[in-house]
Amino acid sequence: MKKLFKFILILNVILLLSACNNKPNEEIKAAWKIESNVNQTYIYEEVFIGSNHNIDVDWYLKVNDSEFELYQSQKSNVYFKTAVVGTYTFKAVNNDVESNLVTIKYEDLFGDVFGHSPLMERPTRGIDYSKDKGNSKELVHEFQNRTADLYTYFKDIYSTRYIISADIDILSVNGQEPYPKAGLLAAQLNDRKILFAFDARANFDNDDVIVVNHTATHGGTWDWPGTIYRLRDINFRTSTGSHMTYKLTVIREDTMFYFFLDGSLIIQQDFPDLDQETVAGTYTMGQSVKYTNYYAYQDDPNDENDAYSLAVKTMLNR
Repeated sequence: MKKLFKFILILNVILLLSACNNKPNEEIKAAWKIESNVNQTYIYEEVFIGSNHNIDVDWYLKVNDSEFELYQSQKSNVYFKTAVVGTYTFKAVNNDVESNLVTIKYEDLFGDVFGHSPLMERPTRGIDYSKDKGNSKELVHEFQNRTADLYTYFKDIYSTRYIISADIDILSVNGQEPYPKAGLLAAQLNDRKILFAFDARANFDNDDVIVVNHTATHGGTWDWPGTIYRLRDINFRTSTGSHMTYKLTVIREDTMFYFFLDGSLIIQQDFPDLDQETVAGTYTMGQSVKYTNYYAYQDDPNDENDAYSLAVKTMLNR
């Protein structure tokens, strides 16, 4: 009887120890969780994936229906971005204990012409690319119930020699902005920007067309008032309230910039300190705008008759 009691006691101790040994893994499985800051985003957007346990773990990325490959080892969290549309699934592993799965869907929310720059700089939100496709393209800086700068980039412009152009239809003023602007981002290099825009004011009838700098030497702000052109009556509304559109065009030849209104050269300006390649795009300040009939070409140094060269010859009468 004593032997039986002793056997039962030993068996209970073994079962208790076994339960204690399994408890940590069970607790980890129940409590361990990984999450991403977003589950749906657009290409080139960087996504953060972290764990609720502040420990270094191995991170795996799903490569087919049933197989994962090591993405990064012994990290408490990871960052991920891609240029390829699709879904990407991650898991983490710590001491053979696997986390839950996190799936991120990447979409191309941009258009054919506009979106991220060739340097992968991100445009602002509030841009409608849904009609920036096909032959009759259209881009809209959407209405915002606040004052904000909105901009996007020509996806194929990064050079010292290019031409950009667009027809501009001002739709509304955002957030009761008293000095709204609408136009083209003639050039951008990091914090350096050149804006070519209409300063139409809240009634859409101010005559000013401006070229203004944004540089670090100006405290990281726009160097107002810039260069102002006001030799023509400009009104974006007719007497009956119909919309009027105007075309802005910029030609860059190295440090020399030519600014056109409806095909006529109105401002020519040299920026001797800007000899590097720049990106370009559209830009608005506190204004909703529709852009149509736009195009952008950069110089092909191996072709004297490329679209850029032909446009420059025509517009500058060369």
